[in-house]
Amino acid sequence: MSPSHVARAVLTVPEMSCAHCVQTVMGTLRALAGVTEVAVDLANKTVQVAYDPTRVTIEAMRDVLADEDYPVASVTTTPSAA
Repeated sequence: MSPSHVARAVLTVPEMSCAHCVQTVMGTLRALAGVTEVAVDLANKTVQVAYDPTRVTIEAMRDVLADEDYPVASVTTTPSAA
C-alpha cells in the first residue's frame, strides 16, 4: 500500500475496561481488509487505527466494534495525503 493512501483515526471506545477488551477490539479491527495498524490505549479508552480509506470506512469500523458490544463514542480522523 502506498503511504499516500494511509489515513489515521482515533476511535474513542468507552466500554473497554480490561485486557480482554483490548484483544477483542484489536482483533476485530485487524480482521478488516484495509486496516494496517491498530494501537489501543486502555487508560484513555482510545484506539489509533491506520487504514486505507479506499478499502475500509470509519463506518465499517464502527459497525464491527458495535457488533462486539464496543460502541464507538467519537472519531477523530487525519485525512490521507493526496
